[in-house]
Amino acid sequence: MRELIEALKAAGIAERDIQTRDVSVGSDYYGTGRSNDFVASNTVSVLIRDLDRAGAVLDAATRAGTNNVNGPSLTRSNREGLEAKALEDAVANARKRAETLAEAAGVELGAVTAITESAPTHEGGWAMRAADVASSPPIEKGAQEIQATVTVTFPID
Repeated sequence: MRELIEALKAAGIAERDIQTRDVSVGSDYYGTGRSNDFVASNTVSVLIRDLDRAGAVLDAATRAGTNNVNGPSLTRSNREGLEAKALEDAVANARKRAETLAEAAGVELGAVTAITESAPTHEGGWAMRAADVASSPPIEKGAQEIQATVTVTFPID
């Protein structure tokens, strides 16, 4: 693990962007019902701020002996602001649709009485065995869609 952390730092990852997530030791059973050995696991999370460096960082990690890689999980650094804007747009859209429905029904909308946000879904990453990495894997930015779903309740007159 020390070699991995040093390799990550040498690949340009700041110390603040490397975090131990989990350390565990447990019995390893080979189907006999008896423990023949122990297995140790140490999980490190890395924040790669420059996506263009992601392939090189993954390559450095595997060359340092990493035997299991989970990621990258691509997120936007300004995601919170984008989610807030999506929520504003969702509420405005809900009001517009409710007004259209109320007009069609010949009723008037009152003030909002309740708003419920549906849980957002987040993009996952990908997982691979380090042994499957022959060279720096390409990391494509692609597009991310930020969505918000709300249920808005209006009284009608």
